Amino acid sequence: MLDRPIQAAAEGLPKNRISSTDLLVVDDRLGAIDCLNDAMFLAAGSIEEPRHCNALQALSMQINKDIASLRDRIEDLRELLK
Repeated sequence: MLDRPIQAAAEGLPKNRISSTDLLVVDDRLGAIDCLNDAMFLAAGSIEEPRHCNALQALSMQINKDIASLRDRIEDLRELLK
């Protein structure tokens, strides 16, 4: 996916067009972030200070919810592109 509308226009592409492939790339990157977040959640369990452990795990759970929401939105957008 091109980074800027100006770059897209310079290459002859529509400025505000996103493809299903672009959305799949974003979804793949969210998957990688999700894996890192799972590792953070597991690592937080080894922290001896309970409030720090709980805070990191709560943050990780919120990140999981946000990732799921973004993935749902990506799926909705992919359906619109069909």
